[in-house]
Amino acid sequence: MQVFKVIIKTIRKNLHVLSIYLVVFVFFLILMSSLQTSEGSTTFSEVKRSVMIINKDSGNVIADAFADFMKKSSIPIAPVETEEEMLDALFNEEADYILVIPEGFSKDFLSGSHTVQLEQQSVAGSRGAVWTDMKIRKYLDLLRLYTELSDVDANDTEAIAKLSAQVETQMNKETKVVYPTGVQKEKESSVPYFSKFMAYSLMAITILGVGTILKLFTGRDFKNRLRCSPEKTSSVNLQLVLGNLCFAFTAWAVMTLVCLSFGLKDGLKLWVWVLVLNSLVFMITTLCMSVVIGLVVKNENVRTFVANVVALGSSFLSGIFVPIEFQSETVRKIAGFIPAFWYVKAVEEAKNLTSYAWSDIQPIAAYMAIQLGFGVAFICVAMAVSREKSRHSI
Repeated sequence: MQVFKVIIKTIRKNLHVLSIYLVVFVFFLILMSSLQTSEGSTTFSEVKRSVMIINKDSGNVIADAFADFMKKSSIPIAPVETEEEMLDALFNEEADYILVIPEGFSKDFLSGSHTVQLEQQSVAGSRGAVWTDMKIRKYLDLLRLYTELSDVDANDTEAIAKLSAQVETQMNKETKVVYPTGVQKEKESSVPYFSKFMAYSLMAITILGVGTILKLFTGRDFKNRLRCSPEKTSSVNLQLVLGNLCFAFTAWAVMTLVCLSFGLKDGLKLWVWVLVLNSLVFMITTLCMSVVIGLVVKNENVRTFVANVVALGSSFLSGIFVPIEFQSETVRKIAGFIPAFWYVKAVEEAKNLTSYAWSDIQPIAAYMAIQLGFGVAFICVAMAVSREKSRHSI
C-alpha cells in the first residue's frame, strides 16, 4: 500500500489549500443560519416621509385642507421659494418629496375640469416617492368622489370643509390585522440551500485534490521510479483509483456531516436522505470530471484557476448561486450540459417530496442517472487522454 500512503502524504501537504473551500462552505452555513433565525416583525407601521409642501392656492378650502392633511401624514419641511433651493433640498436629502399646489387648483378641482395639475418633484426611483404619490392620488380620488356624489356648491365653503374632513377621516382609518392562533406555517428547511452550495465547494476541492495527486503520479520521474519498483502496474492503478475515491468520499462526507449538523434544527426528514444520495452521485461525477482536468492540466497555478472557473461557472449557470427560474431560456439550455444543473434540479424536486411512491421519485432518479451518464462520459474521455499520453511518453 505504498502508493496509497503517498496519496495521503500528498493530500496532507496540500491540506491548507483545500481547507479554504471548506471554510468558505462553513462560513456560508453560519451566515444562512443566522439570517434564518432572525425573525421578522409581525406588525406594520407606516414610515412618514419628509415632504415640502408649497401651497400657492392658500385661502381656499380644498387646497388648505389638502395641505393640512399632507402635513399631518408626513414630516413637513419648511418651504422654499426658488427652483434651485428645491433641487438642493432633494439633493441634500432634506426632503424626500416636494409638493406644489398651484394657484387656482381648488377652483379647478370643484369645477370638475381638473386641468390644473399638482407639481411634484422627488428622487427618481424612490420608494418614498411612490408611497407619497399613492397617498395623494387616493386622497384626491376620494375627494372627487365625495364632491360629485354630494353635488356641493363651489361657493359653500362650510360644506366643502365638511367633505374634506370626511375624506381625511376615511384616509386615517386603519385595518386591524389579526394573526390566527394555532395555525402556524411550517418553516421551510434550510438543508436544500446548504446542499446546493455544497456542490460549489465539493467541485473546487475535488478538482484541486485529484489534480495534485495525478500531477505527482503522471510525472516522468515518478513513473520511472514506479516501473523500477516491485509494485505491479495493476496494483498501482488500483491503489490510485482507491486513493482518489477515498479522498473525494472523505471530502463529501465531511461537508455532508457539516450540512446535516446545521440542518438538525429543521429536522432530518426522509427527503433529506434523498438529498444526501443525490450529493453522493454528484461527488462521483465530480470525481470523474476532476480526473479529466487533472490529466490535461499540469501547472499548479493553471489548475487552481481552472478549479475556480469550473466551480464558479457551474454554480452560476446551474442555479446554485442564481435561481434557475431567474435565468433565461438560453442559459438553461447551456446549463443542461453541466452536471451541476441536474444536481440542482434533483434538489428542487427532493425538497418538495410529500410521498415516496415511484412516480414521485422517478424524476429525481432520472436526474441522478443523467449525472452518472456525465460521469461515464468523463471516464471515457480520461481513458482516451491517458492512452494518448502513454503513446507519446518515453
